[in-house]
Amino acid sequence: MKKGVVGLVSAVSFIALFCFCGDSGTNVPVEAVTTTPLASLRLDSTVVVGLKETNYSTGDTSQVFNSVNGGAIQFIAHGMKSFSKQEMDKSGASVKLVIIDFITVANAKSMFAWSKASFGALALAWGTYSPGNVFIHNDMSTSNICAQINKYYFELQFYTNDDSLGTQQTAQAVYNKYISLIK
Repeated sequence: MKKGVVGLVSAVSFIALFCFCGDSGTNVPVEAVTTTPLASLRLDSTVVVGLKETNYSTGDTSQVFNSVNGGAIQFIAHGMKSFSKQEMDKSGASVKLVIIDFITVANAKSMFAWSKASFGALALAWGTYSPGNVFIHNDMSTSNICAQINKYYFELQFYTNDDSLGTQQTAQAVYNKYISLIK
């Protein structure tokens, strides 16, 4: 009986010390969730000169199937709360931006990892950014840039845009806006 009580006291003491003093530093720190609201992430022509919005929609899990073509099942499975979808035009090139709020940084990271794994070897590093947070996938008619910043997951898609420099500059401007906004 004494051994059981001593063991219980030891276990409770260890848990209390761990909770109040922290761990030895071997666990990955958890990034604090941003307070930047999804609505403030809407793009306008000040981000990219010549960018004109043609459609904008927002919603939660009940509207995502009607607004986001493909991906809705995975977004919900990874814990999405809400989304925004913006369709834009720049010099005749169609641009689509989908932003998903995953409530937690861990959920957004999980969605990003799933996307990167789905593209496999076709998910390439984009510019100088770490492929751990952003990648690009090109196919015959689109360039897709996927990123995870804090609790948000982004998909920026360019349709049949032969101007690769314009695509890169537009994507760079969009990404820089979000990096500066979301802390």
